[in-house]
Amino acid sequence: MQEIMEWTHCPICKSENVSFSDGTGECHDCTHKFRQRVPSQILPRYFEKQYWNNDKNRQGITSVRFSEEWTRWVNARMKILESFQLIGHKDPSQIKILEFGCAEGMLLYALKQKGYDVTGNDVCAVADESMRELGIEISKKPVEEFAMEDRRFDLIMSFHVVEHLRDPLEVMGHLSSMLNVGGSMLLHVPVDDQELGNTDHFHFFTNKSCLRLMEQYTKDIRSDFVYYPITKGGAALAATYVGIKK
Repeated sequence: MQEIMEWTHCPICKSENVSFSDGTGECHDCTHKFRQRVPSQILPRYFEKQYWNNDKNRQGITSVRFSEEWTRWVNARMKILESFQLIGHKDPSQIKILEFGCAEGMLLYALKQKGYDVTGNDVCAVADESMRELGIEISKKPVEEFAMEDRRFDLIMSFHVVEHLRDPLEVMGHLSSMLNVGGSMLLHVPVDDQELGNTDHFHFFTNKSCLRLMEQYTKDIRSDFVYYPITKGGAALAATYVGIKK
């Protein structure tokens, strides 16, 4: 039987000024909302191929081979990296990039094609297939184990991942430990109450709570906002935060 942990304080700012209703907690200091009870181990569900299929099929993507649908998906994320000047202005071969929660690693593949030194970390069910098809490295170790390898990166990025984690603050600590001094951390996160009904999410960030998360490990934080599709004809707001390691 799966062990369950229960939050009694805010997972992001550690405040005890929280209230609970229908299994959802809300912090009255940083405004973060979160599931009160979460499984102690949430990784196994992401090993299932069906999880990846369900996520990508909504976008018309059915394989890890490049396609028109993949091009649109990759271009949207490359545009974010370019807008924050994280790529395109230095010798790419000198920049080591880690994508945490890289899934199949298609963004990393696109960056590798541009000459960047890329690595992924994810328990995605298609990781082995991706490494064969795309020729990129994806570590399937839990992040706390991967961080013990004492590797260092100039850019660590994560798109639509931290909301799925049991303990985002703990994971951010592991990621920060792998970031070079002066390196950049990028988080792209939903910040829209429309996601409150999403049963895949354990955390529901606001602009204030995500800034609080970033501030604990980074400085000089910049942000931007964009809408992304969640249903046919519907969209929700996401935010990108980029900070420099303290």
